[in-house]
Amino acid sequence: MTTSMAELRKHHADLNATFNSGKTKSITWRKQQIKALILGCTEQQEEIYKALSLDLGKPRPSCMSEVGGIIKEAKDAYYDLPKWMDITKVKTPLMFQPGASSWLQPQPLGVGVIIGPWNFPFTLMMQPLLGAIAAGCCIVLKPSEFSPNTSNVLKKVVEEYLDNEAFRVVLGDASVSELLMELKWDKIFFTGGTEVGRKVAVAAAKNLTDVTLELGGKNPVVVDKDIGMKTCVKRVLWAKMENAGQFCLGADYMVLHQDIADEFLAEFTKLHQEFWGDNPGKPETIDKMPCRIVNERHWQRLYDMIVEIEEAEPAGSKGEIIYGGSATANKATLFIPVTLIRDPPLNSRVMGEEIFGPLLAIITVPSIDAAISFVNNMPLKHPLAVYSFSNNTKVARRVIEDTMSGTAAINDVILQVANNFLPFGGVGASGMGFYHGKYSFDTFTHHKAVMKRSLGW
Repeated sequence: MTTSMAELRKHHADLNATFNSGKTKSITWRKQQIKALILGCTEQQEEIYKALSLDLGKPRPSCMSEVGGIIKEAKDAYYDLPKWMDITKVKTPLMFQPGASSWLQPQPLGVGVIIGPWNFPFTLMMQPLLGAIAAGCCIVLKPSEFSPNTSNVLKKVVEEYLDNEAFRVVLGDASVSELLMELKWDKIFFTGGTEVGRKVAVAAAKNLTDVTLELGGKNPVVVDKDIGMKTCVKRVLWAKMENAGQFCLGADYMVLHQDIADEFLAEFTKLHQEFWGDNPGKPETIDKMPCRIVNERHWQRLYDMIVEIEEAEPAGSKGEIIYGGSATANKATLFIPVTLIRDPPLNSRVMGEEIFGPLLAIITVPSIDAAISFVNNMPLKHPLAVYSFSNNTKVARRVIEDTMSGTAAINDVILQVANNFLPFGGVGASGMGFYHGKYSFDTFTHHKAVMKRSLGW
C-alpha cells in the first residue's frame, strides 16, 4: 500500500482546515485526545506486541516496556498539560513601569508531519505525536515501510481512537516521504539516518519550516582504568544487546585505557558466554535473543563490515576480531553475533560509519587525555551520546565536559533516554531540536514573546 500525491494534498488541506477552525487550541480537546491515545495503546497492546515481534523479533518484555513507557508519558502529559499551556511571566525593565508586564505565550505551531524509523517503530512515532497533541497541532504520520506490521497497528490506533480531522497516517516507501517534503508544513519532525536527515533539512529550508531532526552518530564509551569492571561490562553488554544494537543511542565504539583492555575483553567474553553459550547462532538461542536484525539489506551491511576485517590484507590491517565474527552469522535467521574488533583504523567501515548493530570497536589508549583527543578527532563528530565510566568523578565529568554530544551518561549506557525530565536530542550531525516529556510539548509550540503596557497614563 502506498499514498499518492493527490491523497497527501487532501490530507494537508483537511488538516489545515481543522487547525484554522481553532478546535485544537482547547485544553478540553487536547486532554480528550491524550486520553484517547492512552485508551488506544491500552486496548491494542496485544496487537502492538504481535506487530513488534513480527517486524523485529522483539520479546514480550521489551514490547511491554515500550508501550508501558508511552502510556506513562501520556498520563504525565494529561495531568501536567494545564501548567504547560499557561503563560510564563518574565521580568519587565523598570523604564516601562508602572503598568507594564511581560510573558511568554505558548501557541501551537500548526500542521506538521512526523516521519519515523523502523528500530522502535511504535515508540518513536507515539512520543512526538503525544507532544503534538499536547501542543494543539494537527499531524500527518509517516511510519517506516521496514516495519509494516507495526505501521498498520499504528494506523489502526490513530484512525480508531484519535480525531481523524486532526491526525492522519500515510503508508508507503521512501517516495512517500519525498512527496511529503514537497508540501509546506508548519513543523517537520524526522527520526532516522544522517543522510536522509540532510535531505529533510534541505526540504525544510525551502519553506523555512521549523524542523526537528533526531539522527544518530558514533557514540563512544570512554572507560578509565579506575572502574568497577564487572558492573561496567554488564552495562555495556546489555546496551550492545538491546535491540540487537539497532539503537541510535547504542555504544558504537569504546575507548579503553590500555592497562585494563585485556581484562575488559576477557570479562566481556566470559559474561556473554554465560548468557548465550559458545554458539549463540543456534536456533534455540536465537529465539531467546532480545531482537533480530531488521532485514536482509541491513544484515548484509553488518556482515560486510565483519568480512572486511577478517579478509584484510595484510592480516590485521583493519583491526583484529577478538570475539564473534562471521562464522556464526546466519542470513536465513537474520542473525549477527556480538563481535568485538580491537583497534580498527579510522579508514575501516566500523569506524567510518554508524554501526547500528551488535558490533563493537575497541580502541586502546594510554590516558584519559588521549581518549578525549581520540573522540574529538573522529571523522564523524558530535555523536548523539557520550558515555563515561570511572570511579573518579572528576575524570568522568571531564570526559563529558570536554567532548560534544547531544546527551551523555556517567557509569551507564542508554538509560538517560528513559528520563522524561531530560530533553532528548542531538547536536550537529546527530540532529537538532529535542523532545520527551515537557520538551515534546515545546518542540511543537511557539513561545511568543508578549509585552503589555497600561493606557492609564
